[in-house]
Amino acid sequence: MALTLLATAPLCSATPSLTDLWDAAVDLPRLCAGDTTLLLVCDPGLATCREGAVYFDSKAGMIREQEVRPVIVLIGDPAGIRETVLDLDIRIPVFIDQSESVFRSILAERILPALVLMDPDGRVLETIYGGGDSLDGNIKALIETEIETQTEMQEEGGFSWWLVVVPVVAALAILPFVID
Repeated sequence: MALTLLATAPLCSATPSLTDLWDAAVDLPRLCAGDTTLLLVCDPGLATCREGAVYFDSKAGMIREQEVRPVIVLIGDPAGIRETVLDLDIRIPVFIDQSESVFRSILAERILPALVLMDPDGRVLETIYGGGDSLDGNIKALIETEIETQTEMQEEGGFSWWLVVVPVVAALAILPFVID
């Protein structure tokens, strides 16, 4: 069973201490790189997390088709994580959380694996906990959430645009008569 938590607060004061596979520090806005990003957060010491990471990697193409960037955050020792990434042949971006700071910053529960949908600025949009058989459904649920959000923004943006353009065009059309 998957647990869901919705959070939209910016991550200002409590951002996780992450590094890439070469030990370069990475913050959430840089990790998201201006893209909506779906994180799989897991511990490679757990079998469900290793299986989840391989499955998530296999779904990367489908995730990207929805204009969402797939990323894995592995919790643990950098050397062990590098070895795990090579052993599992993971090809999507992987970041390391050596100090388990992701639990303090973006996850409300210590349940792994966790999927975290983030906006282009590095803010958490939604989190779903759980893996195994529910991982596929959880990935699809978060991607659908992103599609719905994009559709709503486009509809709102399109409606707002007409509210501005129509009055301006009307004003320009009557302007010559007002000036005379």
